[in-house]
Amino acid sequence: SQSLLDNMRRLERLYMQKDLKPILKNLPDAINNAYSTVEQALYNNNPHGKSIRMSVTLEHGLHPADINITAEDLLEEIFINLFSNSVKYTDSSEVKIDVLIKDYFIGEAKYWMINISDYVKGIQDSTKKDLFERFYSKAKGRGLGLSIVRTLVERYKGKIWVGDRVYRDHTKGTTFGMIFPAAHNK
Repeated sequence: SQSLLDNMRRLERLYMQKDLKPILKNLPDAINNAYSTVEQALYNNNPHGKSIRMSVTLEHGLHPADINITAEDLLEEIFINLFSNSVKYTDSSEVKIDVLIKDYFIGEAKYWMINISDYVKGIQDSTKKDLFERFYSKAKGRGLGLSIVRTLVERYKGKIWVGDRVYRDHTKGTTFGMIFPAAHNK
């Protein structure tokens, strides 16, 4: 399929672009830009008439402008891939995505944690372990996009995991969680 080929090319580009300059990237901006990209793609080509709706919640009175990490412009690819997945695997016409951003500490080190939840019939535990492996295909094609996602998250010194939106009930949706080291705002 076309999108698989596009993903392959994107993956190849990622592996070649070793020399991109790390810059300060604002996470809420990256998430909003990715959302706009997916929304625009749906507007342009959407045989199933799906619409996407995202809500972003910041915990503890966090200010969006402060939520920065050191990354590259490729950061948005992470969220484009995750949102596209939610669209692809949602059967209903409205695709709901909830994003929660909070701070998280490991010892003295500060991280930003992002949870992205959808309401798609989720992923069984047996599949979750293999989900991020490159070219893992049994997860109905989620595999390749997610290997891009994991490559990028780890490139920005982050970690990503997958769980159920509703504890122990994978039929109610999937939550992707990730943490990134917080950039020190100069």
